[in-house]
Amino acid sequence: MSVLPKPQAGFNLRCGRCRKSFRRAHSHSITWSTALVATGLLFYLILISAPLLEVMFYNRQRWSTVTTGLQMMENSGFSLLASVIFLTAILVPLVKLCGLFIVFIGLHLRKPPRWIVPIFRHIKSLNAWSMAEIFLLGFLVAYTRLQQLVHVHIEIAAFALIGLVLSMVSIDTMLDPEDVWEEMALKRLTHSHQNKENTHNTIPAWVGCSVCHQANDARTKSCFRCGAVLHHRKPESIKRTWALVISALVLYIPANIFPILQITKLKHIEGYTIWGGIADFLRTGAWPLALLVFVASMVVPFFKIVSLIFMLTTTHRRTTTTLLRRTRLYRFIDFIGRWSMIDIFMLSILVGLVQFGQLAQVSSGQGALCFAAVVILTMCAVLSFDPRLMWDAAANRRVNIPCPPSESRNL
Repeated sequence: MSVLPKPQAGFNLRCGRCRKSFRRAHSHSITWSTALVATGLLFYLILISAPLLEVMFYNRQRWSTVTTGLQMMENSGFSLLASVIFLTAILVPLVKLCGLFIVFIGLHLRKPPRWIVPIFRHIKSLNAWSMAEIFLLGFLVAYTRLQQLVHVHIEIAAFALIGLVLSMVSIDTMLDPEDVWEEMALKRLTHSHQNKENTHNTIPAWVGCSVCHQANDARTKSCFRCGAVLHHRKPESIKRTWALVISALVLYIPANIFPILQITKLKHIEGYTIWGGIADFLRTGAWPLALLVFVASMVVPFFKIVSLIFMLTTTHRRTTTTLLRRTRLYRFIDFIGRWSMIDIFMLSILVGLVQFGQLAQVSSGQGALCFAAVVILTMCAVLSFDPRLMWDAAANRRVNIPCPPSESRNL
């Protein structure tokens, strides 16, 4: 096992085989992140308590908060869809901020409590499901569509949402998790090395922890640093991924056939599918938003499904070519998958605001639930797939895997 020195600020550590960056060094990472977390919590309190938008329609006025649309969805029988939006846009960002704040405050104590270790360990699993920045894009799309229906005015919570997103993005950029684990080791909250009794004077096989990336003796069941359960490869990765991909592919059809929202204007009900919403933006000249919705809601889900099928098929066939490209493809679809929730977040804002009885009303459609299920299933499929299985095929065939050339400012 190699022990790498701590990189200087501004340098990255990358895998020599797949070029994945697994550490980005920053100076005073924990100090800056603590300030950003406190700022994000302040913006979050304003976001929850203040009005988000105000609309005026035929001299009738209405305000909404970030939770107004969720209440309307639950009352109209879409409680499952409301729960998904509540978890991803409201609850998970709060849990992530509070968890980080508790960990950072604990590290500044003279005797930090040991229970901050499992808190920090579980925070990583929340990153994929924290979608405040996507909710902001959904808000912008909803604001543009509302201008076609009613007079709309932005309230203070919208600016708090922008501040919250900037804070959380800055935290993800600034925070070096290795700094936190090293600080915990210095405070004797975690072990800094493998226990000697586990190695037995022999050279052990090593397995990397999927949470903190610590190398462990493969004969142990849990990571000696963070306590996570160790697996050489994700259990039943191929079977689970196939099941999730097939389910998403089946639901992709009704998600594009059934309307995701219904607009009632003077007793006239009109349903809008995803394609219908894109066409509506094009008719009004908002082609940038039409392109955004088309890519996020149409291209990305289909591209993820096709890409996962391609990677699963090549893994089954034990294909040894284009390994690096397939690995980069996996990382790409892992990054873009969450952005398909833009339409769902837009819907929650429209449903909460446009409620003027028979004059004008927006309600959820069956297509919205199917589309949200497609997004969630594809995200779960990406998380369940283990890209290391593609490299295992080359290793089992004894194919030499060349390492790409080193890049500047990488250790």
